[in-house]
Amino acid sequence: MATGLGGFIFIVVATRTLGLDAFAPVSQLWTIWALAAAVMTFSYQQLTIRRAWQEDSGTSPVVAAAPLALAMVVFLASAMSSDRLFGSSSLGWPAAAAAMPVGAALIGVTRGRWAARSRYLGLATLVASENGIRAALALLFAIVGASAGWYGAAILIGFAAALFIPRTPIPARHGSIRESAGSMVGGAGLAGLLAHSTLVLPPLIAAGLGADPKEVSILFAYLAALRVPYQIALGLVPRAAERWTQASVDDDRSMFTRIRVALLAVALGGGALAALLSAAIGDPLAGLLFDGSGVLSTSARALAGAAAVMAVANLGLTVAGISDGRAGVVATRWAAGVVAASTAVVMSGRTDTTAILAGVAGTEIAVLFLLSAMHGTPRGVEAAVG
Repeated sequence: MATGLGGFIFIVVATRTLGLDAFAPVSQLWTIWALAAAVMTFSYQQLTIRRAWQEDSGTSPVVAAAPLALAMVVFLASAMSSDRLFGSSSLGWPAAAAAMPVGAALIGVTRGRWAARSRYLGLATLVASENGIRAALALLFAIVGASAGWYGAAILIGFAAALFIPRTPIPARHGSIRESAGSMVGGAGLAGLLAHSTLVLPPLIAAGLGADPKEVSILFAYLAALRVPYQIALGLVPRAAERWTQASVDDDRSMFTRIRVALLAVALGGGALAALLSAAIGDPLAGLLFDGSGVLSTSARALAGAAAVMAVANLGLTVAGISDGRAGVVATRWAAGVVAASTAVVMSGRTDTTAILAGVAGTEIAVLFLLSAMHGTPRGVEAAVG
């Protein structure tokens, strides 16, 4: 809960202090961080956890170099579109964006180390401290009247939490996993990116389509508020992954059946309730975030609320699938859901906020049923003996 609350405090303080227009580049940097975390934190965390069951725990050069390679791509891409993304030709914003994949990977490795040792108090402290640092700095910057660039720096400084490293050895595990690091990171990274991007990409898409900075900030702030449950769920992922990986090694099929049924029920029932609630509380939320100066339509708010709850369920299904040795299958089904929903939005010919959010909700629904239908025997897992 602390990580979601920390992120929410950062966004509320920054939007209220800077104003919607000045906050726009900070929102874009936050979006890039969220995407980097989806790829790097998620995949390197899962890889570190699963290595507790692997006989060969060495790191391949490709896996080690991946964060740096992605950092170069992010820098070049953001530098070429800096004026549109950040409203500035300065290389400071692209440089900050390029640091996101490296920082996110370090956080993922550290989270995985705590989870692999079943040290959940240390893990919780790490998870809470990343956004806690950012929230504390945002409050400080609000007091001194700092510019938007300082809020961007606060996002970077949050990676200092990765220095909180466990010192105890990893306990012995029963059973083993034979799965290449490259396929694990690739599948988990793609699945994590697609899972997270459905809730963080809409503002970036709107900016790319030339939307007004104020509209981009409004969309970002609403989705950020509705992402709090997702952020809380992300904090629980390492602990769940450690337990579910052991269940996969033990070939406990009944656990994965229970997970699928429970998450499907949460997604459908909770999604309907969230749609009603988010449509009803939209105006008070606007007042909290930006003095009521920006609103989304009732239908857009309902779509965002439903998508937020289904995203939590899909995150659980994604982690369960990866923990069960199905990273490639999970990534493929996420890709299929994204393509199907995106095609429907493109064919509609609409690019307004409601249409974008309809695409998000459509993606979550498609992926929900694709992931909940997974069954069979996982690959690369040898059951525990004795």
